Amino acid sequence: MIKKLMSLLLAIVAIFSGFSVKSENGIIKYRDMPYGIRYKRQILDLDIPEKLQGDVNMIMYIHGGGWTSGSKDDLTPTLDQYAEFGCVSAALNYRYCGKPNHATMDEVLQDISSALAKIKETAAERGVNIKGVILSGGSAGAHLALLYAYKMADKAPIKPVAVYALSPAVDLTDSALIDGTVQSVDPDSPTISPGNWLDIFSNMIGRKVTFDNIDRYRDELYYCSPIKYVSGSSVPTVIAHATKDTVLPYAKAAELDKKLTEYGVTHEFITFNGSSHGLDNCPEASELLNAALTKYNAEYLSKVS
Repeated sequence: MIKKLMSLLLAIVAIFSGFSVKSENGIIKYRDMPYGIRYKRQILDLDIPEKLQGDVNMIMYIHGGGWTSGSKDDLTPTLDQYAEFGCVSAALNYRYCGKPNHATMDEVLQDISSALAKIKETAAERGVNIKGVILSGGSAGAHLALLYAYKMADKAPIKPVAVYALSPAVDLTDSALIDGTVQSVDPDSPTISPGNWLDIFSNMIGRKVTFDNIDRYRDELYYCSPIKYVSGSSVPTVIAHATKDTVLPYAKAAELDKKLTEYGVTHEFITFNGSSHGLDNCPEASELLNAALTKYNAEYLSKVS
């Protein structure tokens, strides 16, 4: 009875949300599909090739934007590209760690779980059984992809099988974020101000974090950090980070690389020498990244366990 009621409520939400389904070039495209009933941000896009059947893995993108902005809409061309190659692909909006909902990090992870559950249910209605998911993101989206893949693997509605993290936040207890030293590698590049970091941290953990009390909340911030959850069972990982990133420090990505190596986790760490947060102006590293993603796609999008 409860399940039927929830389905009815979601149907009502869909009527007023702009949710649409269409077939285009052999792909069923779900746009602005609700996966929750309380918040406008709880919507996703999903592409399912019409002829696809049976057990498959998929890829899902998590947008960046400092946990306080950004949209899945920026990723629509990438979804379509994967679907044209015969893969299920998706992107979601999640509640921001900021206005208007001030979601905590646990609530954002709940959004990802809810989105995956909705995707699995929707695909099953078309005879597609999604067994595994590659999580991919950049910046804040990379942080969420890593955190979810490492922390939530045993609880996820669809089991993470790999993660792609471009310019990720790895350790939120890093003092370089607050003292401003992260910008010292390139003083002319944009960054997140220490004050803005405090606001983000406050919303992530649901506590008022200030310069004076931040040490009190280090454990809770570490709880939101992907590096805390690395283990021998962590999923295969591709990391790309720039040496002149003034938003999120390269040193922590290198630390994650070291920890993954220590635990024997299959991974690639690609350094964009001289590049900034956007991973630009380093063609050699771009080629290595493209090669790594192609390799991992072949292994983990086609392999179903």
